[in-house]
Amino acid sequence: MLAFDAAAGAVDYVRVTPGSRVGTVSVRARATSETTTEAEITYRLTALSSEGNRKLEEMTPEGYDAMLRRWEAAIGAAAGSRRG
Repeated sequence: MLAFDAAAGAVDYVRVTPGSRVGTVSVRARATSETTTEAEITYRLTALSSEGNRKLEEMTPEGYDAMLRRWEAAIGAAAGSRRG
């Protein structure tokens, strides 16, 4: 973790996929209501190999949108399981 500010809803961390890519991820979250949160995620990634280049090339708007939908579903399922 590079930086964390809970009050501001901000975290920056290093992300490493060995032999593939490395970079930073910045997350900024803010409540939009009592039950919803909006998040802005910024990636700054560098490939470490040809496989890493291929993975970064796959980060098209469509591929990224699909990844976000999977994340949203996984986060919602995890959050729902904790509501008791």
